[in-house]
Amino acid sequence: MSRLEAFTKIFDLARLPPDAVVAEDKLVAGVVGVFFESRDLVDFQDAVTSLHEDDKELRESFGWEGFKSAALRDIKALKNEVRPPTKDDVAAFFKKMLLIPRVDYSIFREVAGVAIDTPAPLDLGPFRIYRRDRHHAELSADSHAKEGLFVDAADHLIRVVVSSRDSNFAMELVEEQFLRFDHILAFILGHQNQPHHVSASRPGGQARVKSYMATESAAMHAVKRVSQGGAIRLDADDIAGVDGNGKIWEILSSSTRTKMQERVLLAIEWLGQAQLEMSRANAMLKAAIATEILFNLRREPIGPSISNQIAETMAHVLGGNAGAKIRIEREMKRLYGLRSDVTHRGAVHFAQGDIRLLMAFASDAIMTLLTLAPYKNFASEEQFVEHLNVIKYSAPPLPRVARITEA
Repeated sequence: MSRLEAFTKIFDLARLPPDAVVAEDKLVAGVVGVFFESRDLVDFQDAVTSLHEDDKELRESFGWEGFKSAALRDIKALKNEVRPPTKDDVAAFFKKMLLIPRVDYSIFREVAGVAIDTPAPLDLGPFRIYRRDRHHAELSADSHAKEGLFVDAADHLIRVVVSSRDSNFAMELVEEQFLRFDHILAFILGHQNQPHHVSASRPGGQARVKSYMATESAAMHAVKRVSQGGAIRLDADDIAGVDGNGKIWEILSSSTRTKMQERVLLAIEWLGQAQLEMSRANAMLKAAIATEILFNLRREPIGPSISNQIAETMAHVLGGNAGAKIRIEREMKRLYGLRSDVTHRGAVHFAQGDIRLLMAFASDAIMTLLTLAPYKNFASEEQFVEHLNVIKYSAPPLPRVARITEA
C-alpha cells in the first residue's frame, strides 16, 4: 500500500460527528473530530500501520498512537474541506512529522531490591543508578534541576536516556530498557546462584514505584507497583567487575554490536526471563529458547535433528575432554526430551534440578562465548559454524589396515 493509498483509505473510512449514531461513536467524534465504524476498524488500523512503518525515522521515534493522532488531525482538516488527499498533502504530512524535533528524555524510576555505596552514581551499560541521599547534585543535573521531582522517592533510582519525538513513545521505549535491565541482572545473579529480587519493571508486589520523566522544559511522574526483596549490591565486583559480566554491560552500551553479540545478548535476556519465572514449564521453555538462540545456527524449526545438533554444540563448547563432552551431550538430549514433553504434551512433571541444569548449561555457554578464545572473537554466526566444522572433522584418521590377498 503506497502512502497516498493508505492516507486515502483513512480518509474514505473516516466519518464526521454528524454521522455518529451510536453513543460511543458520538463520544469519540466529539473528542477527536472524526470516528470510524466498528466494521472499518481493522482496515483503518492497517492503513495507519502501513503509513507508520513506511518511514524508518518516524517508526523509530514516534509511537503508533501518537502517529495515528497526528494523521487524524490532517484527515479531519481534509474532511472539513470536502476534498480527498493528494500526493502533496501526504508529502506535507510526512515533512511536518519529520520536522518535529527528537528530544532526549531522561527517564528515572525507583528501583527495588538494590543498594550502592559509591561516591558517584553507578553506570552499568546505558543504565545509571543513584542513591538519593548521596547523589543530590548528579540527580539535579541529570534531571535538569526540576525542583521537587524526586520528593518522596525511594532510596535508589535508575535512569535511562531515550530519544523520541513523542513522550508517550519515550515511555514505551524505556519500558523495554528497564525490562532488559531486570533480565540481564537476573541472568548475572542466577549464574552466581544468588537470590535476586531486583526490579525496575516487574509488577506484582506491594511496593509502590514511581517513574520520573524530565526534559529541559517539563517534568512528570507516574506510580506503579513492583515486587519487594532483599537488596543486591550493584556496586559489588561480581556484578560488573567479573570479566563476563563486564562484557555484558559493555555490549549493552555499544552502538555497533556484532551479530554474535546480538545473539548472545538475546539469549541472556531469555535466560533472565527463565530465572524470574514462577512456572516450571515456562522456565524450562525459556531456558530452552535461550539455548536455541545460541546454537540453532541453521535457524530451523526444532526437531530431533536440530535438538541433536544443539546438544552436540553444547558438548563441544563446554566439554573439556571426550568423556565430559559425551556426558554433556547425553544430558542435553535428555533435557530436550523434557522440553518436547512440555511443548507437545503439556507435561510439567519434572524435577526443579532439571531446570537448574539446563539453565546452568546455557549460562556457562554464554560466559564461554563472551570470555574465552576463540569464541569471544567471533563476529558472525558463520565464523562459529566454521569453527564447529573444524572441530567435527579434525579427528585423526583411522589407521590403515593392510589388505591380505589369498594366494
